[in-house]
Amino acid sequence: MSNGCVSVNSFTSGAQVAGLTPGTTYYITIGANASRAYLAATSGVTSGVMATVALVAPSISSTSSGAAGTASINYNGSPNAPSGQTYGATLCTSSTMTSGCRTVSPYASGGTITGLTSGTGYYVTISANASTGYLAATSSVGGVSVS
Repeated sequence: MSNGCVSVNSFTSGAQVAGLTPGTTYYITIGANASRAYLAATSGVTSGVMATVALVAPSISSTSSGAAGTASINYNGSPNAPSGQTYGATLCTSSTMTSGCRTVSPYASGGTITGLTSGTGYYVTISANASTGYLAATSSVGGVSVS
């Protein structure tokens, strides 16, 4: 416990530790400072915890349906995403995103999604897929009417 250490004073159980490198495993000990009539104490070392960063949710910039049974979603990716970040598109017939769903992953902004039901309205989200050291994030729900 001497290389690459980060110390946090006055740490509260469950608090987040900022400034860690995503994808790096950290080993943790918790120390209790000495106080009047008590000696300081330190816990054992954890088995290791990987640092993660929450991706900023991508945002849908536009949706369209050119040909029958197709849709296209344009989106802005997560600004704090690592190089090579992938995204997925989910289209559902319910606003709760729980029924009539179809997911395309990976999905590139502006790509054509085929095999949808003509004359149907779909609710749409774009998700930044989780990768080592990063947590997934999902856009707000958008919509598209399929031709």
